[in-house]
Amino acid sequence: MFTTSSGWLDLLPQLTSQLEAQVSLAKTLLGLLEGEARVVTCSDPKAILDLAHRKQEIAEHLEQVEKSRSLCLENYGLPVALSLLEQTLLHAGATQAAATCKELSQIALACFESNRTNGILVESRFRHARHALEIVAGHSPANDSYGPSRKSYGTEKSRSAGRSWATV
Repeated sequence: MFTTSSGWLDLLPQLTSQLEAQVSLAKTLLGLLEGEARVVTCSDPKAILDLAHRKQEIAEHLEQVEKSRSLCLENYGLPVALSLLEQTLLHAGATQAAATCKELSQIALACFESNRTNGILVESRFRHARHALEIVAGHSPANDSYGPSRKSYGTEKSRSAGRSWATV
């Protein structure tokens, strides 16, 4: 455990600045993640690539600030984990820094949830696209699907739309 006589309170302005920078970057990332669902559903490849590039830039910058903050904290024997750091700051009376720490934790959780939801959406769209391509290519879908007459598409080779139009 640390003591206030160790001089770590001198670190407080730098730490607060780093936490505020992380909050700002995390809010930007959260905004991108919230917009990602719209971009994925409109299937605009250029917009998807642009968004991925912007997300990568923000994530790299967040990582740099996190590394810098972690090094400072470790040098003073302070906890790096946000929940423990928040408690340490509250105990020392640094309520504003503790509040910023808590805000960062909340935004990080929101980013995690949004990213998880977007991943599920992307996976679902990929599965549907793959399934459609299998049907068009004349391959049986990986899972059994039923048509209007309750005939399973998965039990026999389906005909592609192109081949069925060609035989009409």
